Amino acid sequence: MQAATLLLLFRHLHFFVIVSDLPQPPRLHLETKQYYTYTDPLRLTAFSQQGDRLLSTAIPVGSSLDRLLPEPVAPLYLVQADPGMNGAVFQCDRPWAVLGSANHRMGVNGLGPELFFYVPLDCTGFTLGAQSVSPNEGGRLVITRPDGEQAAVLDGELDREEETKVTVPTACRDAIWSLKWDKPQTSKAGLDDLNFWLDGNLTPLLFPQREWAEKHGKLLWERDRAARAEQ
Repeated sequence: MQAATLLLLFRHLHFFVIVSDLPQPPRLHLETKQYYTYTDPLRLTAFSQQGDRLLSTAIPVGSSLDRLLPEPVAPLYLVQADPGMNGAVFQCDRPWAVLGSANHRMGVNGLGPELFFYVPLDCTGFTLGAQSVSPNEGGRLVITRPDGEQAAVLDGELDREEETKVTVPTACRDAIWSLKWDKPQTSKAGLDDLNFWLDGNLTPLLFPQREWAEKHGKLLWERDRAARAEQ
């Protein structure tokens, strides 16, 4: 499993991309977490690169899943995971990334791992957006450039959608950037029900390990760009 100290605890529908170059299928490990009295199961569907449905299951709240994906083996997999109003933790024994776009926003509870993403050569800027939908909850999101400088901060209760433009200097293009979140510093709000997204001329796949982003981020962006060009 990935070695990050903090695990990604997510809520609502999320999409994960798994990259694999081994002869056997990846192993998934997901744990559910109940909130309040919600009984929503974790609904999980996995697809191969070719679009074949490999797995479709519902994991009762309070349970976990630990298993290999069914064959055939593929270089890329898409996993759709939806815990509804409850939460879930995603882990895999291969490099993976989670989609955090304006149309498929990330939703987290509590702290999580720093996430890394690729910014392409022709990206001059992008948008960071955030919202916390529960009263007295919020967060602080920080985007960091490859040179270690902070590029953008969103901080507060975030009751409404807030966005900030991020400028990408020429020297910081074709490189790995990072995003992390924490409790807000400008509000007494707690860190909960935080939704955030990236939007712009980039593919917002967020990796929990920098080396994964360095190895696979550009390749997945090139695949995404080629697929969009065919539409």
